[in-house]
Amino acid sequence: MFQKLASIKLTFYLLTALVLLMGCGVWMSLTLPAQFKAMNLVSIWEWLPRALVEAPTVPIWFLLVCILAALLGLNAFACSLTRLWARARRTGEARAWLFFILHCFFLMVLFCHGLILFVGEKQSNLEARPGNRHAIGPYAVEIHRVVFTDDLELLDIPYKQRRAYMTRESIHLDQNFVELTLYKNDMALFSKKIFMLAPLKRGDLQVTLTEFLPPTAAQSGPGARITLTLNPLNRIFFSIYAAMILALAGFTALTWKRRHKGE
Repeated sequence: MFQKLASIKLTFYLLTALVLLMGCGVWMSLTLPAQFKAMNLVSIWEWLPRALVEAPTVPIWFLLVCILAALLGLNAFACSLTRLWARARRTGEARAWLFFILHCFFLMVLFCHGLILFVGEKQSNLEARPGNRHAIGPYAVEIHRVVFTDDLELLDIPYKQRRAYMTRESIHLDQNFVELTLYKNDMALFSKKIFMLAPLKRGDLQVTLTEFLPPTAAQSGPGARITLTLNPLNRIFFSIYAAMILALAGFTALTWKRRHKGE
């Protein structure tokens, strides 16, 4: 059974099916954009039961992707045990053992990445204007300032077209920010500015700035949208990821040294 799971032929079939399924996903994202967007707004467990009833096409596609990805993960795990581990034991070479360990870290990263989809809480598209307060788990964030130093007319452009105009030449990523205070159990922890591509991270919590909003009739200054994510696996995931990078560096050093000696 384990030998069949480690089959290269099975790997080929699973990869082919997964590529075809992902191609279907690209097509569905264009024909069913609202359903795909809804999938990213909340946690999977919150989205899945509702979506299966209201619009089952996307959740069924998602479940098929998960099943194929899980089978591919089992295939890689079986391959690691039946081939890489056996080779490392047979040769006893540090390079073979390091390659096996690197492969194991890679599998753990993939496993954690998939598990993160199903664990924790997520709140997306929250409006961030001065005075707004949003809570998730024991945490809460209170917005103090939203600063957008570039041309405010850029924010009136429809969202899909806006990205073409908001380039590094037209906006200053290091000058546009949201200033907020983080609370835990109603106790203020600290105040911080978050920028595009520079979220706030505190333990299991991440606060991400996703976009800026134009002024409104009630609010003369710009606003923003933020996403709150609370996931206990984040620290584990990044720890394993860092260990994988170290293993990769060690494997690269041994490989380079071996080649250098051979030359």
